[in-house]
Amino acid sequence: MGDTILTGHRDPNTNKLWEIDLDHQAPEQANLMATASSTTPADMVAFAHAALFSPVPSTLREALKKKYIINMPGLTLEAFNKHTPNSVATAKGHLN
Repeated sequence: MGDTILTGHRDPNTNKLWEIDLDHQAPEQANLMATASSTTPADMVAFAHAALFSPVPSTLREALKKKYIINMPGLTLEAFNKHTPNSVATAKGHLN
């Protein structure tokens, strides 16, 4: 009627769940290479702000003060205060 795709057995130790043997193949190697054409402090702050979905500056400033965000390169409270982005995305996202 049809072709067998998978075969397996029920294991009594796991509440009779089905188990199948998978071919153990080496996982593919994935390489990620990111480049930045500009790494000025203003560009780093603008990138981090956009990566965080362009929050209102006061919200991001407060998060930086409370050290909620510590793992974004180039995004510090001092850098954000000096290079606060004035993005269109923030303005459009907060029209009330």
